[in-house]
Amino acid sequence: METNEMERKIARQIIDDGIAAGYTIDVYDGEETVLKRSIDPEAIIAAMFSTDSDMLIFHEGDRRKGSVWFVYGNTGWDVVADYSTSLEPIMTGADKLSDEYQEQLYAKAR
Repeated sequence: METNEMERKIARQIIDDGIAAGYTIDVYDGEETVLKRSIDPEAIIAAMFSTDSDMLIFHEGDRRKGSVWFVYGNTGWDVVADYSTSLEPIMTGADKLSDEYQEQLYAKAR
């Protein structure tokens, strides 16, 4: 699997789980917020990946609940550079996916 495909699948898992938990999502590309308070996973993905990194900012109503920082172009499974601990419940699926991709890559290397 290509690096960018892994990155997109992990991002999509986080987006889907965040929306399912009731969050709206902003996309910040490092210079500006390019999408605000969206619950459309396709629009969120389309707004990502135009720079070397993005931040998804999760809101519950009017309150900011946390963020996930993505850095692109490494090995793919490690696309999530950091996230707010308040978002741990929605990170479980992406963490499992990341672990699976890491295992696959290292199994190939052996």
